[in-house]
Amino acid sequence: MEISEACADSLEVARYFDLSWSGFLGIDGKAVLIKDIWWHLLLAVDTGTRDIVNFLLAPEEDYPSYHDLLWETVAGIGYPLRGAVSDLDQSIKAVMRDHFGKVPHQRCLVHIEATIDRLLPKRKRTREQWSFKQMFDSVIYAESKSEARENLDDLIRESNQYQGEEYDYLRGMLARNFDGICEHFSHRGLPPENNITEGVISQLSGKLKLTKGFETYDTACSLIKLMVFWYRTKPFTDSVVNHYNKRSPLEIAGADLGDRSWVDLSQMILRNQGPG
Repeated sequence: MEISEACADSLEVARYFDLSWSGFLGIDGKAVLIKDIWWHLLLAVDTGTRDIVNFLLAPEEDYPSYHDLLWETVAGIGYPLRGAVSDLDQSIKAVMRDHFGKVPHQRCLVHIEATIDRLLPKRKRTREQWSFKQMFDSVIYAESKSEARENLDDLIRESNQYQGEEYDYLRGMLARNFDGICEHFSHRGLPPENNITEGVISQLSGKLKLTKGFETYDTACSLIKLMVFWYRTKPFTDSVVNHYNKRSPLEIAGADLGDRSWVDLSQMILRNQGPG
């Protein structure tokens, strides 16, 4: 059996180690090429430990795929979901609403700001558009939910000053997602943006580029499983959180990895042998 095939998966890792996560989950996806067809690697990352709790290789970033990812993460792995952060993907929003309705779901402020940069490009932005951008930012980067509400009300009252499809869309986006924009004010530890998950994806992307795509779905699953395990056991060296350095995400989550190499660990867990 190949090393990648014998590597422990997310459920097996969770069963083997007694892990303690923050409960705040970052959700995001990345396109992966399999035999000239783009698939999607969906990740569930614990933002408190930077650990990849679970992943799914899916044909689409849609409701069924995110449902499977989150349901297995919570019901299968036993992740103590206290809050989630993601971009504005409607599939994630719907799954969270339908199955985890009482769990706070923060919308990534960086993605929200990127929307206005896409619709009102910086290079071509007029003085009027810069003025709108300033009011827009005063909503998403307010110091409190009440301040954000006041600033959104001001923006809506100024509708006559800012007319056009782009303005209408951006005002509507803020209004529709207002509660999601402000969840981090009420839940300490819930990040206002999804930068942690995107940083994890960036690390995996370096490994994925080396493959130049996969020939089969099974090969992709096996090798990505190995890449994920590598990431989970790799110590941080330049984390902005100083006490994370020289510790891996699994160790931060409470795992005792012993002195074995990450490859040995990946095989040992599946055989259910102890670290000594």
